[in-house]
Amino acid sequence: MALKDLLGAANPVGMVAQAIPGIAKGIASLFGGGKRRRRERRAKKEYQNQLSGYKNFQFENPYEDLQNTFEGMENQFEDMRVATQAAEFQSQQQQQGLAQTLDALRGGGG
Repeated sequence: MALKDLLGAANPVGMVAQAIPGIAKGIASLFGGGKRRRRERRAKKEYQNQLSGYKNFQFENPYEDLQNTFEGMENQFEDMRVATQAAEFQSQQQQQGLAQTLDALRGGGG
């Protein structure tokens, strides 16, 4: 088969123009690829070092030998009640005073 038959009616110049960006990327990857791969290897090595450090980390409990000084003690005040009679009396006195003031204002306003 002839090249013209394979290409058909396509323009060879147009095909070359379309191939140039791909070729340029390929050439650029040849020059910049080594540096990128070295950077990736260093990053992967650092990642593996950090991961192994994490996996081998030994957690230590600084409080494991601590004795509970409150063990066996009882809260003597847990059932204690608060005397509220004085507060209730004061509230009633205040309410009564406010009511008397309101009555006086109503009577004076007529």
